[in-house]
Amino acid sequence: MKLATMADSKDDPKKLRDMGFEGVQLMLDQWNATDLNYTDEEYDEIKRKFYVGGLQIVALCGYVDFLDGDPSLRVEQVRKALSVAPKVGAKIVITWGGFKKPGMDIESARKQVTEMLAQVMPTAVENNVYLAIEMYDQCVIGTPKEIVNTIKALNTNNLMIVMDPPNVFKASDLGRIPKAIDEIVDSAAGNIILAHAKDMLFKDGNRELPHAGAGQMDYHAYMSALKRIGYDYFLVVEHVSPETIEFARDYVLSALSQ
Repeated sequence: MKLATMADSKDDPKKLRDMGFEGVQLMLDQWNATDLNYTDEEYDEIKRKFYVGGLQIVALCGYVDFLDGDPSLRVEQVRKALSVAPKVGAKIVITWGGFKKPGMDIESARKQVTEMLAQVMPTAVENNVYLAIEMYDQCVIGTPKEIVNTIKALNTNNLMIVMDPPNVFKASDLGRIPKAIDEIVDSAAGNIILAHAKDMLFKDGNRELPHAGAGQMDYHAYMSALKRIGYDYFLVVEHVSPETIEFARDYVLSALSQ
């Protein structure tokens, strides 16, 4: 497995390459898909900048909340991200599965998001890119099982999963962390296109999501589970700052070497 990290168009690829990263998950101004308003020439320059710097643009951030605001606008934003991805050399666009709201009819909301995903998938096929839902239990389509069920319902090869156990980990599983990680990874096996690398930290029942090595995540178990199912692509080191990025990198590399 190779390491990537989050970066925007202003970041210095050489600096990240010198840190040992081989790829980036690209944010264009923001982590979401609302500001993809560059010209084709500007997209090409961003692509060239990272290529010359020795970094692969592994994925493009195309995060939207399908259940917030005008549905047609959210569909159009994801379609645009899927069309922009090839312009920067990315094969993957990452988004959310629609965030839960108080009092929401979850089944109805899940049906709505599934229908919206059906509308955007032809754009993914047309551009030969993958739309990947980052697992997150705060979304109506957020657990591995929910995402896999959606993939099956849409009968598509262009919808995949971003593996990220801390996003779905429960405090009740703290006494069985390795086994819980195995179950999470196994439930998405065959549908994982990218993996994130961060941590989880439970305090008084509340979950925080710090950088790798700053919480309770068992990285040896995580790396073992990914290797066991044959995952051999990028690990995106995220939730880092300039002060923590090297520590998180070293922590993940240490687990990889075991």
